[in-house]
Amino acid sequence: MQCPVCNRMVEEIYAPTFAGRVVRCNHCREFAASREALRSLAKASPVVREHALKQARMLAARCRTRPVIEAVFEPANERELAEA
Repeated sequence: MQCPVCNRMVEEIYAPTFAGRVVRCNHCREFAASREALRSLAKASPVVREHALKQARMLAARCRTRPVIEAVFEPANERELAEA
């Protein structure tokens, strides 16, 4: 299986109660992505995918939980994300 953010090979973590996938990637580390987010990530650019994971990590740090990508929003200008 490939990482939905960086496309590298990942280990899928068994999480039967989560409606999506939980993965462990050597590059992106461990995170979860909902089914809806997985569909959006597949269509998104690398900059948008990395931004979605960054946002999930920031929220997870505050809540002290595993990062979860729930949704992916296409920005009006991807260059702004790259600079953020």
